[in-house]
Amino acid sequence: MELKEHKLEIGIAILCVLLITGLFRVFGSFFSSPRIEVGNISYEMPRPKSDIVGEFGLGDREIDRRYKNPFDQKGKADERKPLAANVKQAAAPAQAARKAAGQWMALRAPQHSVRVIDRAANKGLTGSDFDGNGSAPVSPNGTQKGQAGAPTGDEKKDKLSAAQWVALMNAQPTRENMQKFVAAYKAGEVDPQSFYSVINGMLDKQNQEQQLLALYGLEMAPEAAGFVAVAQRISSMQEGEAKTQATAYLQSFGAPTRHSSLMVALKNENPTVQYYAAWALQTGLSNTQDPRNGRDENTVASTSYQQFVPIFQEMLNSNNEQVRSIANDILGLLQQTTA
Repeated sequence: MELKEHKLEIGIAILCVLLITGLFRVFGSFFSSPRIEVGNISYEMPRPKSDIVGEFGLGDREIDRRYKNPFDQKGKADERKPLAANVKQAAAPAQAARKAAGQWMALRAPQHSVRVIDRAANKGLTGSDFDGNGSAPVSPNGTQKGQAGAPTGDEKKDKLSAAQWVALMNAQPTRENMQKFVAAYKAGEVDPQSFYSVINGMLDKQNQEQQLLALYGLEMAPEAAGFVAVAQRISSMQEGEAKTQATAYLQSFGAPTRHSSLMVALKNENPTVQYYAAWALQTGLSNTQDPRNGRDENTVASTSYQQFVPIFQEMLNSNNEQVRSIANDILGLLQQTTA
């Protein structure tokens, strides 16, 4: 009965005991932990105190030493020389390609010739400037002024060969280059085979610009070979400006000024060329009979057309029906012209 009456006092006593015990444990561990003194710290590397470490030293051991003779490498370098030669041989095609490309770029680059002009003042014409007849002034080099002298070395050097012209036209097909190309052909610097290889190559391409450029060059040099080249290819051309220009080019040979070339085309063995040549002559003959033309003009033109009568009489025996038909029509027109 006494314990039940003092429950409060007993609980307070137990709580105080637990509190004192907890405080003792907390502060007791703090005071009992060892303290590190700064003065007792050693920074030396720890050394092994056992004798076993000495057994792993290099003492009483033989060290293998190798001596290399530097002169032995010279022999090895000599053995590698065939390999270097093989490398040069392998690089030879690349060097040849670069050399060819350099020559091609030099060909495409514009070439300039420097002409030195005497800056001495012109003192006018004197008696020594005229020849014995006094007709024309004479230049210091012995040629008359105003006359073209012999081509100099620079001019000969500036001229391109036929192969160079072909390469230039294949690389830069422009109207300006075509004008120069035709001029070189007329001057005899380019042979007909090289000239028409470029023209035929352009006509064979299904490219309107290339075909127009070829027709532009042929118009500057109208001849029978050009007529044959266009007549053989006009049927395969696509409809457009190029085919229209090709038709006009063939039709232009009906004019009396080109009858000599047209006569050569009429004698060609290709029936297609014969047909277009006869068609060009028929077109020109129809224009001759136009009443708007003068009497004198008709008379001259009809006389020029009479030279074709024997050729068309032979064409009546052709195996091609179109050729026979157009030859018969032209002979009828020629009879009307002379009547």
